[in-house]
Amino acid sequence: MTAMLLLRRLWPAIAAAALLAALYVWHSHAVTSARREGATAQGEVDRAAFAAAEQLATAEQDATIAAARDASDSISKDTENALIAKNSDLARRYADLRKLWSTRRADPGIASSDETVTFSSAASGADAAPCAGTVDIETAIAASEAADINAAQVNALIDWYEAQAAAWPK
Repeated sequence: MTAMLLLRRLWPAIAAAALLAALYVWHSHAVTSARREGATAQGEVDRAAFAAAEQLATAEQDATIAAARDASDSISKDTENALIAKNSDLARRYADLRKLWSTRRADPGIASSDETVTFSSAASGADAAPCAGTVDIETAIAASEAADINAAQVNALIDWYEAQAAAWPK
């Protein structure tokens, strides 16, 4: 009888333990499912936020590139226009010089081939040493024109560089 009485008291304890174990398994499964669903939902939200941030960054980058391209084009165009104007001015000056030379050559009373010809030195402001006409004037004009065009191009590049340095933030 004692064994029977012991079994009667043990069965409710075993049933309660089994019920608690079943509740624990069910609860653990419910928590795991909720975590999985939450992680999936958060992943979708994160992907949408990332896509929006990527679109915003791409738009900002495109705007920055367009602004930089416009600034560069403007600076380059200004420099090109300055170089064209300088070259036009040089061409006009050389045409005037050739016209003056042909006028002098046509009228030998103005200057003879025996006379010493001096060229003004723009850099020093003083006259250069006289030369006895050993260089043909066309060669001298062409050499001077080439040197001035080269100097104008160098000055235009310097101006372009300074414009670039001034236009772009440091």
